[in-house]
Amino acid sequence: GVGSQLEVAERDFTRWTGISDKVDGIFKYTSGSSGLKHFKIFSDRLYTRNILSASYSRITDNTDTLDNSYVPSVVGRNRFMNNSYSYTGLLNYKINATNTVRTGVIASIHSFDLDSYHYDFSVGALSKYLEASGNTGKFQAYVQWKKQMTGKWHVNTGINSTYFALRDSWTAEPRMGSTYQASERAVWSFGAGLHSRVEPLAFYYATKEVAGGGQSVSNRHLELTKALHAVLGYEYQFNDDLGLKLEGYYQHLYDVPVVNDPSSNFSSINFENIYSIFVNRYGYMTNAGKGRNYG
Repeated sequence: GVGSQLEVAERDFTRWTGISDKVDGIFKYTSGSSGLKHFKIFSDRLYTRNILSASYSRITDNTDTLDNSYVPSVVGRNRFMNNSYSYTGLLNYKINATNTVRTGVIASIHSFDLDSYHYDFSVGALSKYLEASGNTGKFQAYVQWKKQMTGKWHVNTGINSTYFALRDSWTAEPRMGSTYQASERAVWSFGAGLHSRVEPLAFYYATKEVAGGGQSVSNRHLELTKALHAVLGYEYQFNDDLGLKLEGYYQHLYDVPVVNDPSSNFSSINFENIYSIFVNRYGYMTNAGKGRNYG
């Protein structure tokens, strides 16, 4: 896909009421993706699925502000280029009528070229926020076991392992789920497990000019953000056209990247896109954050 957005300030400064009124900007975006999928059934017990995919994106975002003579001054110059290549493979084997095992891998290689300059009002100058290029990867492997305990009760258990090459770190994440057919119309379900995620690459590489000169250190030391999920559900089918579904969930977040400053409330779970690095509260981060969601 291709897209662009042009913003042109009105050339009459007497009508300007704020800084946004005197901004010229152009945003451009291009992206593309492709993939191949292979599915092979070896027998009534065994099948495999393999997927290869590639994606590309490029963003340029240039912003200027005008003075009363309509002379532009640079506010931002951003260029973000990303290429991703991934492989997903799984093998599913039905041991017998009540036991099925599934195992698989997900591997992705990511190349990037990121540049960002932005006017920093705290230092009164154009500041380099991001200048990074290279390659990194994320690799996952998992195994799952599905057991039919009785005709009405099914249990899924498994473990997922994630390796993040940029940080040279890995996690082990056990997970389980269960369903119980209470009646012909009613089903109870429960699931719980550990999960982790990688933050946008800008969070790891961005720096910030500090008052008095110099750059703050980057956040490449950050570990993966982690969470414990638990969900309890109930479904009831009144008839072919009407059903009821209820769910209660709890999510405990930990190892969340937060700015290492008591006066700042910056957290990666509240600012998730690449432009978050421009806010004044962004800075050196640690995995000291915690949180919870429920409902």
